[in-house]
Amino acid sequence: QLEISGVQSLNGIDYAYAEIGSVIPNAAVFDFSRGYAVKDVEGVSVRVRSLWNPQSFLLGNNETENFNKLEEWMRSYRRVEAQRFIAGGQG
Repeated sequence: QLEISGVQSLNGIDYAYAEIGSVIPNAAVFDFSRGYAVKDVEGVSVRVRSLWNPQSFLLGNNETENFNKLEEWMRSYRRVEAQRFIAGGQG
């Protein structure tokens, strides 16, 4: 599970970010040791899918009832997808 690591402002818009390295240790990440991670990029594309469930339920002593509550809760997930392309660069 990813959690929001922080918020960064860019052109007056706040963007939240999550650092995947703590959850996926062998994930490909940018190397900023030279002050920049990439050069001569003319744009970037990002796609995000968020899942959440605003509902909750309490477990009881009846296993069958607990399972049914869990199943119903899992069917009420909300899902949002967003894709963004930002053109830029110096080309």
